[in-house]
Amino acid sequence: MAIIAGLPFPGLPGGGGQPIREGEEPAADRAKVLCRYDGANAVRFSHENPDVQALYAEYFGKPLSEKAHHLLHSDHTADRKMPGIMK
Repeated sequence: MAIIAGLPFPGLPGGGGQPIREGEEPAADRAKVLCRYDGANAVRFSHENPDVQALYAEYFGKPLSEKAHHLLHSDHTADRKMPGIMK
């Protein structure tokens, strides 16, 4: 993770894991940095990223394939199904 303008990057401006500073709300400043960073990039969407396109072509096959779905989507209830995990 890089630090840009004193703020951790990447992520949502006010997303989880952001530092909490008493009496400060850095989300607005973070949003400005993210917009500036986004505007400076030639590839702004994941489906246009050549690395993502190669990954699908060589490994996943196509978007929404069973392999892609299984490996890229989270199941937030999976921990309840695993032995030894609190229920």
